[in-house]
Amino acid sequence: MPTPQSKRIVVLQSSFNATPVSTLNLTMNAVFTTTATATNKFEDASADNSEDKTKYRMKFVNGAGAEIGVVTLRLVAKGDPATGVTLSKTGRSTIVPGPTVTDVTLIESPAASFERIWKQAVADGSGGQAVDDIAKLDMRVSAGTGFTVSQTVTTQANNQLVISYSWLSGSGSPAVTGTVTLDSAVTAAAGYTLGNIRVTDNNPTTGEERRR
Repeated sequence: MPTPQSKRIVVLQSSFNATPVSTLNLTMNAVFTTTATATNKFEDASADNSEDKTKYRMKFVNGAGAEIGVVTLRLVAKGDPATGVTLSKTGRSTIVPGPTVTDVTLIESPAASFERIWKQAVADGSGGQAVDDIAKLDMRVSAGTGFTVSQTVTTQANNQLVISYSWLSGSGSPAVTGTVTLDSAVTAAAGYTLGNIRVTDNNPTTGEERRR
């Protein structure tokens, strides 16, 4: 059974005078199980090497050519550095089936959606903030005519978020199931300390129009 996937691994490193400050490790993994045909779109909207911004669109179509549903994802990894602190990132994606690289428009009026904003600051030896590491993930889903989609928060921990999705046919048979997982963690270099993790989870009501 096909398992379409959109996965992104990002490592964002901060340094001061070429000395490491912190490392943000971020993994988003959206993986689904279905007998339907899946198509993927991917957009890398990063402005420079100090941030990582990507968008994904996955569409599921059944054997009769009818749309089952769509999921769009927007992942951001960035830092808010103090003066003199520089940022550099590396990122890689695993997308199955292979995507079309093009602009991706997020679903404007989703049937269900969820957004996590994750932050953790790193302080220097004097207690001043050296960098604030930030991760954001915006998930939106819609269902085609004759199908419904449900969204369930499976795991809601400080360092991991798991959202489960299920598309059903009109008869109640499962057409697509899967999860979107976000793992986030910061490691401080010697001489620096981690602040508290700050998480904001937004779970808009069904059908609420989301900002772009």
